[in-house]
Amino acid sequence: MKALKLLFASAFAVTMTFAAEAAKTAKAVVADGGATLKFVYDETSYGTKGTHWFSVADAEAADPQTGIMPWWGLRNSITKVVFDGSFAACRPRHCGAWFNAFRQLETVDGLGNLDVSEATSLTMMFADCLSLTTLDCSAFDTSKVTDMSYMFCGCSSLTTLDVSGFDTSKVL
Repeated sequence: MKALKLLFASAFAVTMTFAAEAAKTAKAVVADGGATLKFVYDETSYGTKGTHWFSVADAEAADPQTGIMPWWGLRNSITKVVFDGSFAACRPRHCGAWFNAFRQLETVDGLGNLDVSEATSLTMMFADCLSLTTLDCSAFDTSKVTDMSYMFCGCSSLTTLDVSGFDTSKVL
């Protein structure tokens, strides 16, 4: 009987662990009065979807060629993007057009927490980010990426760009 109780307790603990993991979602959260877009992977409720936060899953379902991500409406007010440490557990399949035409975007912090190892598209990811001066993408695992077209197109202020870790062997 004691062994049976222990077995049920263990199964319950495993179930609770999976339930906690299942509740986590990848989100882009509006912060700093609308000037920052913070990417997190957590269980927190941030208020009204589409106003205070956006689903990364919705971005995954979007066509990267159109440049219309769920958070695209913020492109004229966002000056900073932050990838929180929690976001490192997220593996987006494409990041195409994520920041396309974010002309006020000056800073991207925590880019090492964006794991693109499962991504196949980075097309137009930073296209027309006119205010970006520095970008370090050296930690990107691009071994599965097939499309990087226009990734930095129109980034006229970009004076420092580190892509030293890029593997472009599958890029068409």
